[in-house]
Amino acid sequence: MTHLVAIVVLHPAGRALSTHEVITSETIASVLPPAGDLDETADWFRSAGFVVEAPGPISFSISADPDVFESVFGDTEGPIFDIDVLPSSIRRRLAAVEVPEPPDFGPGNP
Repeated sequence: MTHLVAIVVLHPAGRALSTHEVITSETIASVLPPAGDLDETADWFRSAGFVVEAPGPISFSISADPDVFESVFGDTEGPIFDIDVLPSSIRRRLAAVEVPEPPDFGPGNP
């Protein structure tokens, strides 16, 4: 069975993350989520049946069989999953859950 993968992005402390915000090594401190939010959110996704990988300062990836995505999000169609269906304790922490763009290189890409 095929696994699906998505990226979970958390809101910075005290504000929403702009979809057009450029994040660099100089600005990363201004977009960090509140202490503990990343770990607690990752734990919630694990308990829902996802494999959590590649935790970073503001995001992590989740992967699972399509039936796990469907049971949590109501569908398996990305690229952006509906976070409004999640419990408010998790939803309030999230900027987005979305399927990553494929790389611009490799097979099929010149």
